[in-house]
Amino acid sequence: MKLTTHMLCQVKRIRKGQCDISEEYLDLIPTDEILDELAQVIGVVSFQLGIELGLSITSLDTIQYNNGRNLVAQCKDILFQWREDQRVKPTIGVLVQALVNIERGASCLGEIIKTVGVKKYIPREEDKKEGKVKRLLKRLNLFQKRK
Repeated sequence: MKLTTHMLCQVKRIRKGQCDISEEYLDLIPTDEILDELAQVIGVVSFQLGIELGLSITSLDTIQYNNGRNLVAQCKDILFQWREDQRVKPTIGVLVQALVNIERGASCLGEIIKTVGVKKYIPREEDKKEGKVKRLLKRLNLFQKRK
């Protein structure tokens, strides 16, 4: 097995996410309400959160460009794009681990879940179709000049 510097860095910095969220909720996909509320409290570490959630730098740059200085909108786009991504199942557990990795902690997510509650996320069929079109348009929008 070949160990790279990046792999050693990953092994050293992964910490187990401790939270007061019930185990049964950790495998569920977060709903729109949870992501909307979480976007309000992330703040300036939204770019780091996007990296932890596996979004590409290009996607994050596009999100940042499209939303200007609006951190809440940036964070909301990052969270929703992560949930649409099919590489890793976007669970509450993955979100907890990402929040711990960026040193934001999972307590904010725990409080949101207590307030909003957890329901099973069911994507609508038109959302799936619109999601692909929106992603394509956002990528194309990066090449257009801003007014």
